[in-house]
Amino acid sequence: MDVENMTMVEEFIILGLSDNPQLQVPLFLVFLLIYLITLLGNLVIIASTCGDPHLHTPMYFFLSNLSIIDICGTSNIIPKLLGIVISREKTISYAGCIAQLYFYIGFGCTSDFLFTAMAFDRYAAVCHPLRYSLIMNQRVCVLLAAASWIIGFLPSEMITSSVTRLSFCATNVINHFFCDLLPLLKLSCSDTTITQTILFVVVALMEMPAFFLTFISYIFIISAILRIRSAEGKRKAFNTCSSHLTVYFIYYLSLFCMYLRPSSTYSQEQGKFLSVFYTSVTPMLNPIIYSLRNKEVKNALRKFMGSRLQVFDEAARKPKAASELLQLRQGNRPLAEHAMEFQTLAAELKWGSDSLHSIFLESLSPRLQDELAVRDLLDDLNELIDLAGRVDRRIQRRFRERRAVHRPAVSGPAPSHQGSSQPASSGTQDVEPIQVGRGPLSQQERRRRRSLGLCLYCGGRGHFLAQCSERPGNAQT
Repeated sequence: MDVENMTMVEEFIILGLSDNPQLQVPLFLVFLLIYLITLLGNLVIIASTCGDPHLHTPMYFFLSNLSIIDICGTSNIIPKLLGIVISREKTISYAGCIAQLYFYIGFGCTSDFLFTAMAFDRYAAVCHPLRYSLIMNQRVCVLLAAASWIIGFLPSEMITSSVTRLSFCATNVINHFFCDLLPLLKLSCSDTTITQTILFVVVALMEMPAFFLTFISYIFIISAILRIRSAEGKRKAFNTCSSHLTVYFIYYLSLFCMYLRPSSTYSQEQGKFLSVFYTSVTPMLNPIIYSLRNKEVKNALRKFMGSRLQVFDEAARKPKAASELLQLRQGNRPLAEHAMEFQTLAAELKWGSDSLHSIFLESLSPRLQDELAVRDLLDDLNELIDLAGRVDRRIQRRFRERRAVHRPAVSGPAPSHQGSSQPASSGTQDVEPIQVGRGPLSQQERRRRRSLGLCLYCGGRGHFLAQCSERPGNAQT
């Protein structure tokens, strides 16, 4: 095709949402309100996340990136729409239309990949709480965010480049309120096979894998939450990801309804309505959903805006959280479940690391406390939780091994002990390691021996529980 026939128009005419003069002012006010709420809500979330040290976590780092995308995406479309509605100037230059299409696709694809990164963050927090700080470190978070931005604009570059090779020689009237891809393809009078092929490849190789990775991550998250035995633990774990799940559902529902439809059923008016929801309503709802469904964001917003409500809320919430944290005990639960509940409560308080360090030690099971008493404890709380997790798994493994060793054989006659008052040795090995005839230590006595450096088994000096020669099961030298 000759170069002069590639593009026969220098500008496009955007019809907008309606030609009814009586609807222009209401439409202007509605979209102006949507735009202002979107800007204000997302800017407040960005400022709160940057200003509050308690929100310097991977989840809120990705949320800040999502807020930036929402601001840029709406600013790419709504200001031009407001100008069309209020001034009746419906023209847009060819270069301006291509630029609007480029940023529209780029910000949309970046949102898809950012949702995947946020889903992986929630998967690591719920399914691997003991290793969460190691998995989602600062370097990984920066790499995931940077990859989302870079990879997100690659499809935009390919698609817009193919659109610039199309000719628009029939008409320049776009029956839409911005330069969307589908109306431009319907407007072109040249073969759009290459553009449609690129779009198919992008969706098949980039968008759908991102969607399925996000979907699979939430399958694992929900499965892990359902395995938690306590109802309170399930509720707290679900609250950590419910906001993201809600935004994820709304975003992809509107996206699929708009683009994954047969071309024969495509309607310009339906396309406009779904585009309004996808490009304007969803970015406005994101900060509202995260603020209403997330305690940390609400607290940061109150602190950022200087609301007096924070004083009353802190007075009612902190004593309850402090009481729950001080009364929390591991019991027979796995340490991973106990640590997740402990960190959830600790996040609601502003206590120092030393206090949380001591409270976490007191909340562990007695056997795990005994094992940690003979070790050099780490000052960092996350490292202490990781160490306790390794020790807890070793204790459980050794307990199962001892039960297998002392289990009586099922074949052959068992020796008779009817005339003996001496208890079987296997019966004393599975109980708490104490001397025969001596009751279990009280918590006060346990703390006294630990502070004086005494053995938790015999009370002697110069050795600890693991080296006590009088403890049954220790090697005798």
